[in-house]
Amino acid sequence: MMVRTTPESESMASSSRRSMARHRGMSTAELFRPRDSEDAGRVSFVELFYDLVFVFSIVQLSHTMSSRYTPRGIAETSVLILAVWWVWIYTTWVTNWLNPESLAGRVLMFALMGGGLILSSSIPEAYGSRKFQFAGAHVAIQFGRSLYVAALMRWEGREVHALNFFRIAAWLGFAGIFWLAGAGRLGVWCVALAIEYVGPFALFWVPGLGASEPLDWDVLGDHMAERCALFVIICLGETILATGQIFAASAQTIIELVAFLVAFATSVALWWTYFRFSHRQAARLISETERPGEVARLIFTFAHVPIVAGVIVAAVGMRFVLADPRGTSPDRATAVAGGPLVFLAGSLWFKSVVSGQIILCHAVGVFALTLLFVLGFYCPLNLLHVAAIALAALLAVAFWEHHFEHSKPRGALVGGDDDDLVVNTCNIGLEA
Repeated sequence: MMVRTTPESESMASSSRRSMARHRGMSTAELFRPRDSEDAGRVSFVELFYDLVFVFSIVQLSHTMSSRYTPRGIAETSVLILAVWWVWIYTTWVTNWLNPESLAGRVLMFALMGGGLILSSSIPEAYGSRKFQFAGAHVAIQFGRSLYVAALMRWEGREVHALNFFRIAAWLGFAGIFWLAGAGRLGVWCVALAIEYVGPFALFWVPGLGASEPLDWDVLGDHMAERCALFVIICLGETILATGQIFAASAQTIIELVAFLVAFATSVALWWTYFRFSHRQAARLISETERPGEVARLIFTFAHVPIVAGVIVAAVGMRFVLADPRGTSPDRATAVAGGPLVFLAGSLWFKSVVSGQIILCHAVGVFALTLLFVLGFYCPLNLLHVAAIALAALLAVAFWEHHFEHSKPRGALVGGDDDDLVVNTCNIGLEA
């Protein structure tokens, strides 16, 4: 999705870029992130401002799923979650290259914010009266952003980069046909989403334009890691909002107080599990690997999908628990157990790729939560009991990971600093 300028292309276009930059009164360094400065990967205030739109998006997704928690409703909302994530992560890839503090970058970010608000406001009726609003906003954001960046790249004489974004635009434009032609139809939107998700694996191959070259994909690992971590924070914010809102409106009896504490502790456990090691390790891995683009595609673009979805489903489960702690709904129990399960499965994928080892404590936690998921569906457990068991599993994973990290000498760590890395005793090596 991002490409690295090659010495050959830079040499061929340097004089042209300098003349155009003088004509516009700004330097190329202002338009693109400098790759050699200490703060090259710094997240800008414009990006944080842009993220506010997705606070609204996550709230809308959580409310929509909780109000339509049926098999079809879950499937429909899952498609919306994947679509919203794809909008956000593609923009993150763009700002990993384009400087969002430049005039051109700000124009893009503000335009995407406007489109994102239209997209988010249509989520509750995305399969009904506002289906064209959702589909149109999604296509306009995805296709328009890619063409805009391609034009900027060509304007700067970066033909290799421009061609890459034209390929991306072609894939997103093709998917857009299905988004618009099949507006509001779950099956057709699944096809559209599949096209968008397959694109990176197909290297955005387009007849006549060829495919992107992974070796040319350049990524600032610090920037990608921090941006994805911030999005996880946004999702966790919804768990806090859901907990606070429902508890504030409750009678605040003893059992409701216990449910509140379990829900809050679950949010803390999710935060602890994600932020204990992995995002800092991921940034280091990106900076050291010879194929940063491919690694970033796997651990940020794809491995974060279940992490983000899991937190959103966990927020839905918290709403169910706080609304009726003594309830024994098998369907709602799947949200209570399923949210942490999907999150932990994503965390297992993410950390295993980053560390090069299977994270044993996470694998055991996934197994335990899978059993709870099945048990909650087939046995008459009340929702508070399911939530408490899920919390216990998350806390056990967090303690296991923390305990083994501190119980081994420095030499047992996989690489550098004690605070940044997971230890071998919590993992099973993949290289065996």
